[in-house]
Amino acid sequence: MQMFDPQNLDFESAVRESFDHLTLMRTIGATLERVSPGEVEIALPFRTDLTQHHGFMAAAVLTAVTSWRRLRVSEWSLVVASSDLAGPSLYVRAT
Repeated sequence: MQMFDPQNLDFESAVRESFDHLTLMRTIGATLERVSPGEVEIALPFRTDLTQHHGFMAAAVLTAVTSWRRLRVSEWSLVVASSDLAGPSLYVRAT
């Protein structure tokens, strides 16, 4: 795995604070398990109330978790603390 040098030495606090402010993550039971530069580990326990009609985890739930991870974590851990971030769009295609 490639290692990154964080530009914000307090990146872990910024990432955890962002995650903690998301009511949706608490609602679906997602927890932030590990934070490192450019990478996080989010746990999302399987719950039947978050599934679609075939019993698989709903794509909307997974998309919410992955979009936050992609748009926030990598940027906040790799840029200087004073940066104003506007993440790229995330497009999900279900086939």
